[in-house]
Amino acid sequence: MMNGYFRLLPGNGVTYIELHAPTEGGAPLDPSEVMSYLKVRNITFESNDLVKAVGASATGDQKLALCRKNVMPERESCSYSVSEDEMTATARFYAGSPGAESMTEDEVLSDLKNKGIIFGIDRNVIHDLFTGGRQYCTDIVVATGKPTREGQDGFVEYLFDTDMRAKPKLNEDGSVDFFHLDILRECKEGDILAVLHPADPGEEGETVFGKAVSPRDVKSAHLDYGRNVTVKDDGQSLVCAKDGHIEFISGRVSVSDVLLLANVNPATGDVDYDGNIEIEGNVASNYTVKASGNINVKGVVEAAEIIAGGNVIIARGMNGMGKGTINAGGNIVSKFLENVDVKAGGYVASESIMHCHVDAGTDIQVDGKRGYISGGRVSAKHMIHAKTLGSQMGGDTIVEVGNDPGVKGRLREIEERLLELQKTQKTVAPVISAWKQKLQEGQKLPPEKVKQIQALVKTLVDSEKEAGNLNEEYLELKDKVKNVDTAYVQVHDDVYPGTRICIGDSSVTVKSPQSFCRFVRDRGDVRTKPY
Repeated sequence: MMNGYFRLLPGNGVTYIELHAPTEGGAPLDPSEVMSYLKVRNITFESNDLVKAVGASATGDQKLALCRKNVMPERESCSYSVSEDEMTATARFYAGSPGAESMTEDEVLSDLKNKGIIFGIDRNVIHDLFTGGRQYCTDIVVATGKPTREGQDGFVEYLFDTDMRAKPKLNEDGSVDFFHLDILRECKEGDILAVLHPADPGEEGETVFGKAVSPRDVKSAHLDYGRNVTVKDDGQSLVCAKDGHIEFISGRVSVSDVLLLANVNPATGDVDYDGNIEIEGNVASNYTVKASGNINVKGVVEAAEIIAGGNVIIARGMNGMGKGTINAGGNIVSKFLENVDVKAGGYVASESIMHCHVDAGTDIQVDGKRGYISGGRVSAKHMIHAKTLGSQMGGDTIVEVGNDPGVKGRLREIEERLLELQKTQKTVAPVISAWKQKLQEGQKLPPEKVKQIQALVKTLVDSEKEAGNLNEEYLELKDKVKNVDTAYVQVHDDVYPGTRICIGDSSVTVKSPQSFCRFVRDRGDVRTKPY
């Protein structure tokens, strides 16, 4: 492929121009380029005639007389141009008159140097031009600058979801779960929380004139962190220093083992946290708050579920409306408890307990301005202290001491399981006995029936073994229940009739009002002593 090109033909008193057609899809001549060439050399011509001839050369070679004037033969020449960004230099060769001098490779290299083009010169391309044939009226890239390699701003890669907004969970059936909102980003000691990717400054470029070209400026990033977060020795990673949850505020990463919440309601959903929880406000009905540590509620709790591995403190009390529960591995302190199911591994302290089911691992203390226990059942292992027990209305109030609630619950579980095992044994044993009788009489049994009998025998053996173990445990727990001589119930003011006092397996129902008294177990009976 070759573009169209031209050359001057000096003659006897006439100067001609020879216009060659492009070949194999090359570009045709541009009239303005031909005119510019002639004007630089002060060769006169008729514009209209030249334009027509150049146009005709697109399809075939043309020859046009320019002027009646003798001119010297034109040697082969080359023009040079540099792109606006100075990253590309091109050469454009023009054919010389027949017999005129040709350019040389060294001449082109010298021209480039004289023009200040010193970088990125493609000597192979230039050499090929002079050994493989000219390309006239064609832009040929003879030098290329080195482009800059643009850098990249530094950034911090956070290895947790930085969107701390509550997001309802979509269930498989298409409904939305507004209770499990995934508001926590829990972490363990040693977890990598963030990685710093330093800024990449990039690399300088160079123009064909040898000028350095700088890449754009880049911005650095840094690791911003707070409490319970450390930086690795290489300075490139943030590491969790303590089990807890991630706090991410304005790009700052911190870890806290205390979850601070304004309220627990539809905005938070259920809360399940491995640590301590502090709630500035209230806990709404139907929500669950669970913590491996302590739970401190500064407001009120409605018909919610509170579960703590440690202590539970409710500053303004709880009305469970018959559905609310508290389960604490440690102590429970609440201004009041009403219609709540309560279980504590330690003591329970409140100003009033109304219509609740309370199990305390140690003591129950109901004091303060009101200090009454009215309705429901309260149970503690060692002691129950209150100002008032029961009510003038005569509602059922059961007060129990001397039995570990956990032990009593386990006893009930064992009793229920033993009944199930006894039913199994009564069902299986006769069947096994009947088939044994048939075998003794010489009857042959099919393989399927033999497998059934073997399975029944295994069931019987396993149930007998389990029953034996449970009976041993039952007797041990019974011994613990009997040791109740130091347990007591103490009343500072009044005990109303209808109140039932249970100490161990002994009990008494108060028939008449009593005041300032202590209930103890004496010689197998519950007796009243002065306060």
